[in-house]
Amino acid sequence: MHFSSTHSIRSIADLSYSQQVTELNSESSSIDSRVPVGWKTQALDGGYGWLVVLGSFTIHVFSDGFVYSFGVIGQALVETYGYSNAEVSAIFSLISGLMYTVGPIAGVICNKFGCRTTAIIGSVLATVGCGLAYFSTRLVHLILTVGVLVGTGFGLLYCPAIVIVTMYFEKKRSLASGITVCGSGVGAVLFSKVIGLLLTHLEKSNTNILFIFPIYGVFTLLCIPCALLFRPLPKVPIYDNSEEDAKTNENAKTATTQKPNSSCWRKIVDTMGLEVLIDPLYILYTASNVFVTMGFNAAPMFLPMNARAVLKTNKDQESNTLTAYGVANTIGRIAFGILGDRKLPFRWGKDTARNRLWTFTLAMILSGIPCCFLFAIDRLWVFLVFTSFFGFVSSSFAIFTSVVLADLLGMKKFTSALGLLFLFQSVVCIIGPLIGGKLYDITHRYDWTFVFLGACFIVGGVMLPFTQLIKNREVATRIETVKYIFEQVII
Repeated sequence: MHFSSTHSIRSIADLSYSQQVTELNSESSSIDSRVPVGWKTQALDGGYGWLVVLGSFTIHVFSDGFVYSFGVIGQALVETYGYSNAEVSAIFSLISGLMYTVGPIAGVICNKFGCRTTAIIGSVLATVGCGLAYFSTRLVHLILTVGVLVGTGFGLLYCPAIVIVTMYFEKKRSLASGITVCGSGVGAVLFSKVIGLLLTHLEKSNTNILFIFPIYGVFTLLCIPCALLFRPLPKVPIYDNSEEDAKTNENAKTATTQKPNSSCWRKIVDTMGLEVLIDPLYILYTASNVFVTMGFNAAPMFLPMNARAVLKTNKDQESNTLTAYGVANTIGRIAFGILGDRKLPFRWGKDTARNRLWTFTLAMILSGIPCCFLFAIDRLWVFLVFTSFFGFVSSSFAIFTSVVLADLLGMKKFTSALGLLFLFQSVVCIIGPLIGGKLYDITHRYDWTFVFLGACFIVGGVMLPFTQLIKNREVATRIETVKYIFEQVII
């Protein structure tokens, strides 16, 4: 009976996907009978796409749940094996760092073999890493298995989970992305409790606590059926609409064929999509994102530290600050996801892409301003209100980073551009906490730490609207300029 119902659900999903693809193909064929000059993917905006969101959401639950709960495992490693906090932190740094660092590699694999294959490879790597960790006898073994293998696996899971949702949705892209990234909060809350209970049980039964890793490997293995939901999108033909378009296409072909180059560097550029690195639009957006990332990743770490230093809180009260941040952040991801797809009731509010950009801008500035005045807070309830507000408005960063990038560059370059963006994020994820900690060491207060983090939010937010000015320039001119620089100057 169970098999029958499961089979029926799968059949319905297959039928829904097939119907949507058939409708798109029939619409495309009825529009024009000419020979297409190219093909592009077509967003389904619903239907089977919600199963893709479910798969991506679940991957976020399992991968981010492990990362955000690693502190519980790390404490057990310190108490059981006598490792120092710095040694355990090295494992955590590798996991979180590699999740972003392998972004360009994940982007290349996604472009070459698809999001489904990339995510499956990531799931297998993470599962193998968890399994081998049980046999570790030295710290270096844990660094290689948990840090390197699991971290790389999570990176190959994280990138396609973001990319596939962005590709499947256009009109409801913000909402779909918001639901997806909520998996991070759910995973953090769920697995911090589950892992804690499992470790307690292992200790009471005198079982090696390293057995926690193979147990979690079961969850990482469950990412494979989630990845199987990542079906390739249907493609629709691209036609020339006028003689002028045909001429433009011919010029573009001429521009790319006048100087044939089969060098190794040229192949690397084409494979990894490196030409976006000299696109002024991408450079400015990346610079903005780098500033915001520095504040977004470091601020939650310093919130409980500031509460302890200034408000003299205990552990329970410090935990409440993180709970307030986490709950508000999760609610904000849904709220901004809904808002990002809506047309606003004023003259310039009909363009949803523009609305997203300005909402993103305002949210980042509103995230930064309160941070700069955190020194004025001397009561716990006010601090909790600030933490909740900050968690709510800063949540927009998790949603709009990929969505606005797709709005600005389009889907053709999106996968490679997002992978490279993750690489830059991995660097500032390390730099941000280091600078914040150094400012505290110099001043012995967290005031200047939060002023710095708030300034990062504000600077990044102020830079965002200028991307729209660059985008408004003639797209073809910008693209041809980039091609010329790469083919005539760099290569």
